[in-house]
Amino acid sequence: MIERLSGISLPVGADEEKLFALAQKKLRAPVKYFKILKKSLDARDKNKLRWIYSVEFSSQAQAEIDVLAPLGKTSQKARVVIVGAGPAGLFCAVRLLQWGLQAILLERGAPVEEREKDIQSFFKTGVLNTQSNVQFGEGGAGTFSDGKLNTQTNNLENAEVLQLFVSFGAPREILYLNKPHIGSDNLKKVVKNMREYILANGGQILFRTAMTDIKTKDGTVVSVTLSNGQTLPADAVVLAIGLAILLLTLIPPVLSMIAAIL
Repeated sequence: MIERLSGISLPVGADEEKLFALAQKKLRAPVKYFKILKKSLDARDKNKLRWIYSVEFSSQAQAEIDVLAPLGKTSQKARVVIVGAGPAGLFCAVRLLQWGLQAILLERGAPVEEREKDIQSFFKTGVLNTQSNVQFGEGGAGTFSDGKLNTQTNNLENAEVLQLFVSFGAPREILYLNKPHIGSDNLKKVVKNMREYILANGGQILFRTAMTDIKTKDGTVVSVTLSNGQTLPADAVVLAIGLAILLLTLIPPVLSMIAAIL
């Protein structure tokens, strides 16, 4: 049986082992399972900042679900091309591979390590690499923005997304912090680990490669054309190009439509 305690208040900087001690005291038995469910800052008194915790615990061990485990073998071998290696593209590739499908990730920018060098060079020299910068490259635009994990939805899949981040090297505290963030330094490691997972499980990643066209037949995708002129067979295409790029793509035709109406 899992028990819970809520509203536990500890001063900022206090040892969180005190939470475990409280659980031990309530159980009056050895704690074999312990988990922090929520941690939020109480800053109402600026001179007395405190963390407020909710925890769950049990005298019985609890098996953790492996979110990276395959979802089950499938006979399907659909070839899916994913355009963009930001969060949506990376997570899409991971999930497709778990389903046993072929995932080919296209990214117009560079791997995150090279991208970091290009960004540092820009800040020092002012010379912009148009294909590898704060906007373009592995990890997407958010990689160098501290990785704040804010959402206004209560979707049950939020927890799975956070757990996947942790599995790829994010701090475990993002699972329970009220306003979690991964941090730019950690994000670079997480993105690299996701890349290695994709490659190790049969996925492909083509850097410095953009999609320039989609070919269809009878309303079905059959291939995509790449910026290097290559044609890549595809059974489906996922456009994970980011909101900013999507808006830049949509604004010109929308303005043309408005001008035509006027």
